[in-house]
Amino acid sequence: MEGSIINRADSVQTVTDEKTGKKVREKVIWADPCTYILYPFPESSPDVLNSDLFPIKVSVLEVTKKYYTVRVTSWDHKSDFRDTAWIVSTAL
Repeated sequence: MEGSIINRADSVQTVTDEKTGKKVREKVIWADPCTYILYPFPESSPDVLNSDLFPIKVSVLEVTKKYYTVRVTSWDHKSDFRDTAWIVSTAL
């Protein structure tokens, strides 16, 4: 999702599209300290559940106080890109 807000609590990630408000909940499984795999929860919309994107592998490439960069790869490798996630808040 472009223009998304990502909230993660333990092993659950919620991605909210800023334009539409659509939310997708994903299970987070850490493969190693810098790599995690995302799986959609069953209550996700059919277009997400039936997409060729999942599972999605996320590799953390760089971490700073303000952002981190990642490489995102879909399991079938139809999608492979780098992105920057800006850290808005680490705790309330």
